[in-house]
Amino acid sequence: MTGLKFEGNGKVIPWKRDTLDVFTFHVDIPAGVNELHVNFDFIEPDGNSATDKLTVLEWNDVVLYPAGIRAEELSYEAKLILPDGWKFGTPLPIDSQSGSTISFKPISLDLLVDSPVIAGEFYKAIDITPPGEPIHHELDLVADSAVALEISPRIRSR
Repeated sequence: MTGLKFEGNGKVIPWKRDTLDVFTFHVDIPAGVNELHVNFDFIEPDGNSATDKLTVLEWNDVVLYPAGIRAEELSYEAKLILPDGWKFGTPLPIDSQSGSTISFKPISLDLLVDSPVIAGEFYKAIDITPPGEPIHHELDLVADSAVALEISPRIRSR
């Protein structure tokens, strides 16, 4: 995580990292601030769920939340900026998309962290909805090449 910035009512709010727990940040929110906006960049460590062609974003790796409040009581409006040309799959409801920027509809923290995003330069969605099923089901795939996304007919017919 880099470039961490807290804002309320259009003003930057100072913060401090806890001296004993590096995952805890102390923020004194001024009176009158009803919404806290937090911005930061996340740099995926080597060997995790990403290459230069794909990523699997687990929101629990990149979300901040206040202590002492239940996850289902917190609402988030997540935004994701992908490299140009990348496609993605996620169960999250999309509010809007403009180019490589995707804004998701407000969602509770417990549902957000249970809704990963899979994205990549080489992406394929395969409809696996059983006949007569009213709810759409799909298998989202990403790979480091177009060839790696090809599934043999034998596997697809199972």
